[in-house]
Amino acid sequence: MRHILSARPAPDTAAFPAAEDDTPWISFARAAAGIEPDQGCAPGTAASTLREAWADRDTWDRAPQIDIGAGGLFAPGGLHPGAALQVPGPGQDAALLASSFVGITDSYTSGNPDGSGFNVQVDFRGDWDPELKQAFIDAADLLSEIITEDIPDANLLGPGIFRPDSVDDVQITAVLTDIDGPSGTLGQAGPRSFRLLDGFLPKTGRMEFDIADAEDYADAGLFDDLVFHEMMHVLGFGTLWTVLGLTRDRDDDTIDYVGQNGRTAFNAEFGPGAVAVETSGGSGTAGRHWNEGGNDGFAFDREIMTGYLDNAGNYLSNTTIAALEDLGYETVFDPSDPLNATSGLDLSIFDTVIA
Repeated sequence: MRHILSARPAPDTAAFPAAEDDTPWISFARAAAGIEPDQGCAPGTAASTLREAWADRDTWDRAPQIDIGAGGLFAPGGLHPGAALQVPGPGQDAALLASSFVGITDSYTSGNPDGSGFNVQVDFRGDWDPELKQAFIDAADLLSEIITEDIPDANLLGPGIFRPDSVDDVQITAVLTDIDGPSGTLGQAGPRSFRLLDGFLPKTGRMEFDIADAEDYADAGLFDDLVFHEMMHVLGFGTLWTVLGLTRDRDDDTIDYVGQNGRTAFNAEFGPGAVAVETSGGSGTAGRHWNEGGNDGFAFDREIMTGYLDNAGNYLSNTTIAALEDLGYETVFDPSDPLNATSGLDLSIFDTVIA
């Protein structure tokens, strides 16, 4: 049995509303969060004014909403100071908005405590079972093994009084929500903000999992596979391929991956030929995963970054690690020794490994 996975594409910044005044999508966000319409700060409010308001928060009757432009929304009253949401535009799903105003209840950062190497910060919103949290911890730790070098710290847009001013190296918000009920889309994820001057590497991301499915898949031993898969999307796997020119559409309606490192690893690992990308499964799956099977070219079958999660036998390939190199990360992949990227890694979260 296979289960469909979904990736949120990188948001098109041109689609963000101008937000010069209290636009309808802001009012809609207030309604979703239960915030009164008259409790708002106009875009462009001075940071000093916001700090004064935050200092007086104990006197608030309701939580104000602060629009910082370009899709950034904050509702700090009674919430963890890190509670924030990057909204990709009008029509945002009400459940997603409401879940985003739930405070951060726990946080974990992988990698070296001094910030050297690659660090993944996971902020958990709402109530999480410890077993489900552990899947995030294991996935983040593995990525800190795979990606070997630090990337530049990056500033975060918006008033720093509600959350840190910078991130090292990526900050991920984890949310349990209602996507489409049992046995549908298990999860979806993607980057939300980027280092525009450093190769477009993501700064922040969001990972959503269907509350109807999460515990069932944890019981089946598959939730850790799912979390790793979606965390890779936050780092840009699949979600940034089009932006960075890493795929090519062919005349026969198939899609090839054309990143140099990924092709090098693929040829050594699976043999010569095109690196096939999925074309089925809908907009969240097609064009953002390795091809699992069918008529699209080489079948990666149970590889963890296909668009479908199998009941057993999911594995991590050298080709997937090499694709992180094509995004701009320094990893354990060495093009002169392309079959040893997975060697020495703790891959116990997967059922099977192709070495």
